[in-house]
Formats: sequence, structure tokens, C-alpha cells
Amino acid sequence: MTSFKRLIFLPLFFLLIIHPEAANCENWLKYGVTRDGSVLSYDKDSIADRTRHIKQIWFKREVSDQSREILIKRMKAQGFPTEGYDKLSHHIVLFVINCKEKKYKALSTADIDKNGKELFRNNSIEQPNWEDVLSENIMIYGLYEAACNPSP
Repeated sequence: MTSFKRLIFLPLFFLLIIHPEAANCENWLKYGVTRDGSVLSYDKDSIADRTRHIKQIWFKREVSDQSREILIKRMKAQGFPTEGYDKLSHHIVLFVINCKEKKYKALSTADIDKNGKELFRNNSIEQPNWEDVLSENIMIYGLYEAACNPSP
């Protein structure tokens, strides 16, 4: 449950309530593709300072067919409802990244289907622990680079 929660449920909802305009991010920049073919992007315009060393950034993962199938199998195995997930298009996550300490955490998340319908949303994440930014994790490391070491 914890790893599933981290992957899927953790981040997006919180900021969407406080800043609903964030759901309409339109300056998505592709920065990677996973082994299963999912496309990783971040919204360049969403990068903002929270404190001197902490940045926020919106992340989007466009889910491949293979990734969708794996996710549905995991959800079924863990007893989660899967209705609508056969049409899952993407996940949107709001991350905060501590650039000085190379740590990150998710604040809110949402799963969106191909018609733009929200399948799941969670913005009531109770202060998840900070995790290390590892260069082997292309998803997080790419976000770290975009937020903390932006290129012109």
C-alpha cells in the first residue's frame, strides 16, 4: 500500500484546491521516457520558490499501455477499485524539492482519464517524509535538474 500510495496517490490534490489554475498547466516540457514507454514531463511555468532552497514543480506522466496494465493488476491485487483505469491517460503530481539537501516529497496527485475525467485525487497528504533524489531515478532526477539547475 505504501509504495502504491507513493506512486499514485500522494501528491496533486492539495495544490489544486489552493491553486486550481495549476490543473491547466500548458507549458509541459518532455524530459524523459520510462522503460515501459510512459512519457515524463514537467510544467516549466510551475517552477516556483517556496523557500530559499525549496522549489515546487508540477509533474506529468503520460501512461503507456504497458504501464496502465501493470497499474491495474497492482490495484486489483491490493483490493483497490479499478473502474475507469482502463482509460487512464496520465498522472499529475505536485512535488517540492529541497535543492540544497537533494530531497523531495509529493504534496498532491491526480489520475486523469483520456476524456479529462478525474479518476482519483489526493491533496490531503499528511506530511510525507522527504526522500533522497537519486540519479538512477530518471523521473525524480529530471525534476530536480529542472527545478534546481535550470538551463536557460
